[in-house]
Amino acid sequence: MTAATISLTGCPALAVPCNFNDKKLPIGIQIIGQRRNEALLLNLGFHFEKNTKNNDLLPIDPIK
Repeated sequence: MTAATISLTGCPALAVPCNFNDKKLPIGIQIIGQRRNEALLLNLGFHFEKNTKNNDLLPIDPIK
């Protein structure tokens, strides 16, 4: 499903950074929650970032 399709269903969606590819471009995952359950989705995203330490990842500077 596309992001637009998910929006039409009324389900909340959250994009979370998860790593970098071999070209050092950021990649992420999209988590889709149940309708009217934004709090659970945000809580899940928070715990994902906290436990995977992905917010500590930095790409390698391409200029160096």
